Amino acid sequence: MAYGSSQPLRNVAAVSTLDAQTISIQPWDKSVIKDIEKAITEANLGLNPNNNGESILINIPPLTEERRRDIVKLVGKVTEDAKVGIRNVRQDYKKKIDTAKNSKSESEDILKAYEADLQKAVDAAVKEVETIEKHKEEEIMKI
Repeated sequence: MAYGSSQPLRNVAAVSTLDAQTISIQPWDKSVIKDIEKAITEANLGLNPNNNGESILINIPPLTEERRRDIVKLVGKVTEDAKVGIRNVRQDYKKKIDTAKNSKSESEDILKAYEADLQKAVDAAVKEVETIEKHKEEEIMKI
């Protein structure tokens, strides 16, 4: 919460990495440093911000097996959200094809080809999302 409303961190500060396990946050307006620190703590990410008056340093602890599993669950949730988005797009285009069927503006053969192409594109997109999910899970669980 900064300037009376919630703001994305990138709108109020420069975020950079000092090394592989340290994040530095330097607010442009030093008056919001306490708000940033409080937001990080309240986000319940298991991070402990260190406020030195000028910037906030966050040391990222090594991942435990339990934390890795939690992250894999999060990846699964994001993957499922992506699949839902793909299905929603398919549904939107299916409605357009059905509208064209009802208005008889296109031949039935062309509309069936559109449906087949749509399903192929959806299947390819879902397969790609699942491939990315599997790769990311392996990457997270690798020590």
